[in-house]
Amino acid sequence: MKIQVNSDKNVQMDARVMGFVRAEANHALQRFKSKLTRVEFHLSDVNSHKFGRLDKRCLIEVRPAGHRPLAIRVASPNVRAAVLSALSKMRTALDTFFGKLEARHAIARRPQLRLALVHSNSRKPAAKKKAAARAKVAKRAAARKIAAKKTMAKRAIAKKTVARKVARKRVQAAAIRSKKKAIYQARRKSWPARRAA
Repeated sequence: MKIQVNSDKNVQMDARVMGFVRAEANHALQRFKSKLTRVEFHLSDVNSHKFGRLDKRCLIEVRPAGHRPLAIRVASPNVRAAVLSALSKMRTALDTFFGKLEARHAIARRPQLRLALVHSNSRKPAAKKKAAARAKVAKRAAARKIAAKKTMAKRAIAKKTVARKVARKRVQAAAIRSKKKAIYQARRKSWPARRAA
């Protein structure tokens, strides 16, 4: 497995960066070494001299032996993050690719397995899809009902708290009025009696 590292004029390439990229590629793609002929890294800067959140881009092109190349592109804040995330995505893509390839070879080798797969897939896939769609609709409806109940409960609690506050204010106002009334009555009693002139 050959590993090539290319970059544009805005990404500085030195021995340290190339060593890092090669070491990470060897570590991440170790399982697929015998199945790959070449791995190419293309490192670039998205907006050259300006800074940005997703400034560096890493494109990995992997060539499986006897098959079309696979490519993954990732943008990240720096070269290290771009290379690591692109390699993890590439590892997942290669797992899927070789898994499907092995499944096809297994079916080609065993005709009875092919028949079993055909029969298992022919059991009314449309009915299964409809049942899954119905289940989804029922789930959404149940979720809506639960959300409506929660909002109604919240509204009821809010109404109760408002009613409590209003009642408390009324009691306080009545207490203040009765206090003022008692004060006024006491003052009246203390006034001297008016003389009839």
